[in-house]
Amino acid sequence: MDFHLIISGLVSVAPALVIWIAAMILALVLMKRDDGKPERFLILGSSLMLVSTFLSIPKEAIVSYLDQSSLSNVTAVTIISCIHLFLGLISLAGIIFLFGAVWKKFNEKHV
Repeated sequence: MDFHLIISGLVSVAPALVIWIAAMILALVLMKRDDGKPERFLILGSSLMLVSTFLSIPKEAIVSYLDQSSLSNVTAVTIISCIHLFLGLISLAGIIFLFGAVWKKFNEKHV
């Protein structure tokens, strides 16, 4: 496996990893202060986005491996499309939870 492709994938997603780790820390601090539903949605959303970002690191190496393998182009493109679809669905679920956290936070009734 080409480790330089994994390193380049890590470098390309490093800013997003830092942002989602910071969001997780912020969500945990907010959860400790106020144990509400928006904080839980924030934890779920940032966790899903962190997982999606982390799983996209070896994507370039997998594409390179499939390109060099003896698989047909149709099979390789199908596998790559499934990987992209899976990562996109994880990101979509994370965005929905993050949007839900913001929606719940601004729509909750203050007594």
